[in-house]
Amino acid sequence: MIAATARIDPATPASDLVPREVPQDHPKARSEARHRALLRALQLLVVLALFARAQVHPPDDPSALRFWLVARFRASGQVALLTRSGFSPALENQPRGPPV
Repeated sequence: MIAATARIDPATPASDLVPREVPQDHPKARSEARHRALLRALQLLVVLALFARAQVHPPDDPSALRFWLVARFRASGQVALLTRSGFSPALENQPRGPPV
């Protein structure tokens, strides 16, 4: 994706703008594997935003991820499933509400 962005705009600093770590103002991952997954997701979203901004005609859709998925579907007919069982590990959800 960075290469595609560079082909559109050779002067782009895209590779320098991709984050190398997840910002840590509070713990976001409960394991090293989850931390790696968060970093990959953050990097992908940044790269997709840079790719969308490099387009000759900026996309009308403000979501870079949706813009890319729709373009991919139109080009190949490939459907990207966004939900499926086992895709993401379960989170521990603390109950919220007034104290009992």
